[in-house]
Amino acid sequence: MHRAARFAVPLLLPLTVLAQAPAAAAAKPPTASPFVQDFETARSHARNRQLTLLMVFQGPAADGSDVRLEQEVLARPEFATAAAKTCVLARFDYPQDASQVPEVLKRQNAWLLTKYPSRRLPMLWLADGAGRAFAKTGWLPGGHKGLLEWIAAKQAAHESAVAALQRAATCGGIERVKALAEGLRNLDDDIVATVHFREVLEIVGTDRDGSLGCKAEFDAIARDAAAKPSFERVRDELQALVEQQKWPELGARIEALRKEHPDARWARQYLDYAEGVRRADGEADPAAALLLFEQALASAPRSETAPWIALRRQQAAAAVLKLEEERRRQEAEAAKKQKGGKAPAPPKKK
Repeated sequence: MHRAARFAVPLLLPLTVLAQAPAAAAAKPPTASPFVQDFETARSHARNRQLTLLMVFQGPAADGSDVRLEQEVLARPEFATAAAKTCVLARFDYPQDASQVPEVLKRQNAWLLTKYPSRRLPMLWLADGAGRAFAKTGWLPGGHKGLLEWIAAKQAAHESAVAALQRAATCGGIERVKALAEGLRNLDDDIVATVHFREVLEIVGTDRDGSLGCKAEFDAIARDAAAKPSFERVRDELQALVEQQKWPELGARIEALRKEHPDARWARQYLDYAEGVRRADGEADPAAALLLFEQALASAPRSETAPWIALRRQQAAAAVLKLEEERRRQEAEAAKKQKGGKAPAPPKKK
């Protein structure tokens, strides 16, 4: 019997996003859908037309992100029209009640989850015409325009990666390792660890003493991939504390986890991120949160968590700016009262 993937909040989302998540069930795709349901047909079209294969793995999610993806992106004709210029669109559904899904699609979709692991849905994958994945993401804010921008950015990064990897194929030794590293730095860490693990081992093995400046970076990617189960346990545990708004307990748990995982890059990044969420949402201290988000993002800018850290960083920066504007307004009001005249105009924004 077919079993759907696990559905849960993927990361430490802002409470405002969680609160706004729609409660309604995801709408079924329209009859005349622009999305292909047969994987081999979609892959063949992508290969023959030299287009990107965009695969949407859609299913119920506790946080409502499946509904958002459906309403804000998949059901928008303008998204399909724009995306079809560079992509072949494929969609694979995992409903809670799969009784109406044809058996052939059940078998295909179950197999696809082994080829493109998507423990939490919805998930979107980008692949080349051969089906080799080069990017993936869950639901991201920004609607259909935001997703189109993400697709374009990942396609450009993939082109750069392919060019460097092709150059690596023509040389050997140190020059090959440098070209491999250059190419893989265009891709997200999760893709590097799963699709290009052989290249990672080659880079780390060749740069044993770290003199090429590659070993530490790619060794960390490999170690993070190996520690994925630990990361997911920590993420789920801290996410529960965030949803319950147990801020003191969250702070204490973060400190305990820092001692448990003192040298792990994934822990350093995620715990800085979690502490930033606690400062922002639990203590209303966006300035402290901003520093933590920046620190977390710098640890691993291409990690699975990085897009959400970037989102929270933007929110914290906006909150800090708003507080600064309010401080200036209050200072101007105070100066006005002290002088008994008009308040000086606040400085113009650059």
